[in-house]
Amino acid sequence: MYRFLFYLLLLILIAVSAIQFTLPTKESTQQDFNDPNYVDFESGVRRLRDGTVEVSS
Repeated sequence: MYRFLFYLLLLILIAVSAIQFTLPTKESTQQDFNDPNYVDFESGVRRLRDGTVEVSS
C-alpha cells in the first residue's frame, strides 16, 4: 500500500516538474513583447512565434 502511494506521488512530482520546465519563463515572455519586430503596435489578435496568441486593443 505504501509502495503504491510512493510511486503515485513520485509520478505526480515528475509530471508537475516536466510541466514547469516546458512553460515559458517570465523573462522569455517579456522578450517577446520587447522584440523590435513587434514595434508597430496594432489593434487585434496576433499569433506569436511560440504559438501563443496576443490580444491588443
